[in-house]
Amino acid sequence: MFPLHLAVLFGFSDCCRKLLSSGQLYSIVSSLSNEHVLSAGFDINTPDNLGRTCLHAAASGGNVECLNLLLSSGADLRRRDKFGRTPLHYAAANGSYQCTVTLVTAGASINEADCKGCTPLHYAAASDTYRSCLEFLLDNGADPSLRDKQGYTAVHYAAAYGNRQNLELLLEMSFNCLEDVESTIPGGLYV
Repeated sequence: MFPLHLAVLFGFSDCCRKLLSSGQLYSIVSSLSNEHVLSAGFDINTPDNLGRTCLHAAASGGNVECLNLLLSSGADLRRRDKFGRTPLHYAAANGSYQCTVTLVTAGASINEADCKGCTPLHYAAASDTYRSCLEFLLDNGADPSLRDKQGYTAVHYAAAYGNRQNLELLLEMSFNCLEDVESTIPGGLYV
């Protein structure tokens, strides 16, 4: 991880401001290939060895102030890490309501699937934090019927992680979806 990754992960907004405003970060050498990656200047979207950018770190840490600083500095909210996860996946997984709202408002794709086929809703359903993040995603177009590559929906994740409140909300939303579908079926199909 780079210094800016650490500052935003742990929510040190003053350090984040200083690193962003300095206009340069020291020479950085890639630990994987020993190649010179950056010298003068700094690309805010530079990933760590797992492909996570500073925006991923801020979303993971739940630091909305740092997240806003990064977004206003041009951070790419659609950037994926090596697992195919966007910053929104990390915000949802950690139940960070404010970061989730900020990312969605900035244009993050709610139904974007990672390499396992999981959307931010899958991660929010598994999260043991209060359900406001999950509810926000659902209210803003997250599709509870989407399945990961193993065929599991967000309902499966809530059940597997024992999150009763999330499960209740998802079942209610799924039932409402079923009612909507049933009401559009032409008459005569039910016996």
